Amino acid sequence: MLKNKIYIFFLLPLIFALQNCSPKIVKHDILHFDNNIDYKLKYYANGHLSKEKYPVKILQKDGRQAVEIIKASDASIWSGMSIPLQKPIAMADGKLFSVEVWMDHLGTVVLRLSDSKDGGANSTVSTPNSKINQWETLYFDFGKVINENRTYEKFGISIDLHHKGTGKDVVSYFSNIQQLQVREHQSLRGNKADALTIVILGSSTAAGMGPNDSKNTWVNRFRQKLQSINGYHKVINLAVSGYTTYQLLPTGTKVPTKRPRPDPQHNVSKALSYHPDAILINLPSNDAANGFSVKEQLDNYRKICKPIYQQNIPVWVATPQGRNMAKEKRQIQRIIRDSTYEMFERKTLDFWRNLATWSGEINPKYNCGDGIHLNDEGHRLLFEEVWSKDIPKLLLEKRKNIVGKDADYSSPLQYEGYQLVWQDEFDGTQLDTSIWTHELGDGCPQLCGWGNKEKVWYRKDNTTVTNGKLIITAKADVEKAGFWSSSRIITMNKKHFQFGRIDIRAKLTKSKGLWPALWLLGENRVKDSWPYCGEIDIMESVGHIPYRVRGSVFYKAKKGWTASKGAKYELKYDNFSDAFHVYSIEWNEQGIKYFVDNQQYNYIKYNELSIDTTDNPFLKPFYLIINLAVGGNFPGNPDKTSVFPQSLEVDYVRYFRGL
Repeated sequence: MLKNKIYIFFLLPLIFALQNCSPKIVKHDILHFDNNIDYKLKYYANGHLSKEKYPVKILQKDGRQAVEIIKASDASIWSGMSIPLQKPIAMADGKLFSVEVWMDHLGTVVLRLSDSKDGGANSTVSTPNSKINQWETLYFDFGKVINENRTYEKFGISIDLHHKGTGKDVVSYFSNIQQLQVREHQSLRGNKADALTIVILGSSTAAGMGPNDSKNTWVNRFRQKLQSINGYHKVINLAVSGYTTYQLLPTGTKVPTKRPRPDPQHNVSKALSYHPDAILINLPSNDAANGFSVKEQLDNYRKICKPIYQQNIPVWVATPQGRNMAKEKRQIQRIIRDSTYEMFERKTLDFWRNLATWSGEINPKYNCGDGIHLNDEGHRLLFEEVWSKDIPKLLLEKRKNIVGKDADYSSPLQYEGYQLVWQDEFDGTQLDTSIWTHELGDGCPQLCGWGNKEKVWYRKDNTTVTNGKLIITAKADVEKAGFWSSSRIITMNKKHFQFGRIDIRAKLTKSKGLWPALWLLGENRVKDSWPYCGEIDIMESVGHIPYRVRGSVFYKAKKGWTASKGAKYELKYDNFSDAFHVYSIEWNEQGIKYFVDNQQYNYIKYNELSIDTTDNPFLKPFYLIINLAVGGNFPGNPDKTSVFPQSLEVDYVRYFRGL
């Protein structure tokens, strides 16, 4: 109730202006629910509204002509009522709407505008009610989610009770729906000359399905953030719930029988008609859910992107998302996920990691309740992924013909609060065996495939020290068919690390199936085994995403399962295989900070982990591992695009202790 009171408090200036009928506000009647008019009212949302049990009624309620909606206890979260409009709503006539409501419960009213009577792209705004069993006026500001003057032909209302089943049927009445035109000059902040236009294509996630509050959808968060920097920026959302790659194809594209046709109002041709600076595509799962093959999806993406590339417009494409559906369809999702990275490289938006389970289902933590769509928190993660790509900066640099570069980096020998206590600069002609030991073979019999199904046989011969650098080379193995050879060196029982700062300057590899890693395992690994001993990944990377590294920890959670936490760091312009970069951790009794080129990108605090505080492995000594793996669960196996030999180069390892 307090939240609702706060919400009303912020609306008071607006309500005061409306009640005093300011001459700057013009009202346009949208719906009055006259008994003499057939409004063609109908329920929507998969038929879960018990329509036959509760037909839509227009009646008198406390002296007002109103439409009655009864939401059954078995109704889906987003179920509601839709009304095709006889006269389209033009957003040029106002983006603020008022609705008189009477509800027997507290909830959130969701107003939905569709740009086609058959459905089309939806724009939604949510407002909570604050009164029960009496009339009140709610306001819906579409100016925050729509900044182009489009027209809408269908009106929808739903009641979001924040969960699927309420245990009882709830009643709502709606009356006197109006469009308000505020004729007041608004000065926008920012430089109009730098204004960007970004078009969104996609399906239900981009269209805003899932969150309780429409302002929390990833597209609306992105729009609000963008316009907080420059009010002239535009985000045009053409996404339509249920769409697949087929509807996004260029107008006129011939499609196979029983496949959807391109939608000229919501496809790539329409997107290009806005002359955008960039296009973002978000198609979470409908292709796989409909049984469309990997080949036809990838072919469709090529056709969608061809006219975009021809006009030299940048396009970012999201990976699929987790969804609760048949196993074979989830496997298609995984293949499309990996193929998205291969096709679009650094312009891939990772909408999979953390949001999907290992099996490809939607992560329960982010499930809005239907097994398909993400909740408010899930959309926040999508927005953060999009914003991390620094799209506005890259677009303005492109417009100004600025060519960016991620510079080679070398770290200092001194840090405030630390003292250099050990280093290996690899200045000799061979590996220092007083520090390093080779781990050999394929991990069998105790740990075949090194616990990750790797296709690598580790050998000493793949390690050289030359020109002040350690070089580990991966290549096809001449002795073991179907394997590649490489090297893995460790400091176990020779050099251990416990707290302090570690800097490792290295140049990574680039090719599908390669997995360079700089990491630490607990010295007690033989006694306690993994993951009880703990694992600290200073850096790991997969070859088909050469611009990204990750820093993580693995451990045994309180409830007995293997747990992990980590974050990624991406270069904006180049790949980690193009130059040397420094990968670092600062490690103490409270947690571990991660750095690339001394730029912190992650901080893992022990008190935020589900870890046994009486036996925290990260408070114990660890040993260092440097290896270049090939194949396995994380990078996938090499394919016909993979290039060998490939080398991981390490310039130095430096260890600092706190003063």
